[in-house]
Amino acid sequence: MPDPSPGSLRMWNLTRAFPAQLEDGLKAGTEQAVSWGSPSAVGLLGMGGSGLAGELFATVAGEASQRPVFASRDPRLPRWLDRSAGLVLVSYSGDTQEVLEGYQEGRRRSIPLAVVTSGGTLGRWAVRDSVPMARIPGGQPPRASLGLLFGALWGLLPGLHVGSQALPAVVEELRLRGSALGSPEGPPAQLAKAWEGRELWTYAPEPFACVGRRWKDDVEENAKELSHFDTLPELAHNAIVAWDVLNSAERDRRLVALVESPDPEGPGTWEGRYLEAELTARGIRTARVSSQSRSRLGSLLELVWFGDFLSLFRADSKGVDPLPMEGIVKMKAARRRTQSAPPD
Repeated sequence: MPDPSPGSLRMWNLTRAFPAQLEDGLKAGTEQAVSWGSPSAVGLLGMGGSGLAGELFATVAGEASQRPVFASRDPRLPRWLDRSAGLVLVSYSGDTQEVLEGYQEGRRRSIPLAVVTSGGTLGRWAVRDSVPMARIPGGQPPRASLGLLFGALWGLLPGLHVGSQALPAVVEELRLRGSALGSPEGPPAQLAKAWEGRELWTYAPEPFACVGRRWKDDVEENAKELSHFDTLPELAHNAIVAWDVLNSAERDRRLVALVESPDPEGPGTWEGRYLEAELTARGIRTARVSSQSRSRLGSLLELVWFGDFLSLFRADSKGVDPLPMEGIVKMKAARRRTQSAPPD
């Protein structure tokens, strides 16, 4: 394996700091915790790693809350989202175009707002408009700041996850798992070795869809490699047909990672085991990936962290520096040339 680049070393260090990030984010969010009473619904708008933080939060809070909690990556807010609801804008940089557009639309509709950011335009607007803001440390790649973002949401919106496992307890669980997950002999490293010469397909139960999305995003951003994810039981009603007709060469090129829920009777569990048996019978390599935590919150965060390490092992094996993001930089520059920034 090639010697790691400075960018690789930085991403490894940031990834290992995930538990500490959760703690720091929680502190920042708790200091600005909102009191919205009983909103009719709460939306979380973000893109990329910031959007994933919102999706993770909505996955847990949506199960615990008695009101709708949803994550969106569309700046066009639903028509029914009004002043009786709440909207959280999540942008690590504070300059994400879609999030700024959502903020402006929320203001026009008089929707109660809250913000999670490290600064930027979003931070300036929040100060100007006296909007509650969890300000987190800046200067990191957004994808390597998920712990800060999620922890801040957890502290900012305490009324939405009553009954869920306490985040500090989960942080301690993660610390106990960190050395194994980051070890060259640990589960992510072993899966990365099985991945050599193949394409990775990540399948997760529907309640863990955010894990599959995170793995895909990590592979594309860190390893600079196209990836794919889908959910169970949905894919058993469509994708399973295509797997059934692959020729031998196509079968050899695939590795299917089956993310498992801690609930043995949960949605997609039976279909996942059925698919695993069918793929194995056809010579397609599969791997089960599970968490040691028995809680929804602990499992989600551990499995997300697993994928972070997995993508870095993949990048290192290819000799790819995970840090640069030329494609995103180029896209944003093109957008600035063709679109005016949202006015202050």
